[in-house]
Amino acid sequence: MSVLAGQPNGASDTCKNAAGVTADYHTGVLQPAGIAVDGKGNLFVADTGHNCVRRLLAGSSGIAALQPLIGNCTDVSSVSVAPAPAGVAVDPSDNVYVAINDATDGIFQVIRSGPADGYASQCVASGQPSAAVPTPCADITNPAGVTLNAPQGLALDPVGTLYIADSG
Repeated sequence: MSVLAGQPNGASDTCKNAAGVTADYHTGVLQPAGIAVDGKGNLFVADTGHNCVRRLLAGSSGIAALQPLIGNCTDVSSVSVAPAPAGVAVDPSDNVYVAINDATDGIFQVIRSGPADGYASQCVASGQPSAAVPTPCADITNPAGVTLNAPQGLALDPVGTLYIADSG
């Protein structure tokens, strides 16, 4: 086992400096909750405390290489496209699915973002729309027909069926 980004001693986050003060996303992840790896070996991290999903390109290591992918890691949860991400999964087409479990703002959904536009846009794959992500994914039938209460884990099977562990 190797530590690619973070603290090897088991600390709950890597954003606290020696004085115990939480710093910004440039210095670490804050309460990471989910990870996934795509077919190219890129690592995706649900950086819950920074309200974003980050990507570590294959062969890279360290916090400096762990770049914001979905959300900018500086927005507060009420305006972030990925508030309190709890789980992440990647399909064979490199679309990234993110479980949003934002109890503070009442946002419980799974969003999808893809490589066609550099992960710049998101759509709702399951659950209710939010102010930051109001658009349902066009190729998914009735994503708002599912009520989520606290989505956590995500998985995709070989044919692309999305499974959601909703813990609420």
